Amino acid sequence: MLVIRGDQFDPVVVNAKWLTHLGDAGDVFALLLNRLLNKARQFGAGNIRLL
Repeated sequence: MLVIRGDQFDPVVVNAKWLTHLGDAGDVFALLLNRLLNKARQFGAGNIRLL
């Protein structure tokens, strides 16, 4: 059985590497924001609405 990743066939990954880096930075930012909001809730901030 041959198992490969689809990234090599994705035109965005192949041709626009800057876009993949931008998406990665967005993911890291979202995880950081989630971690910070969870910590604030632990210290009694309650539910925090972003919008």
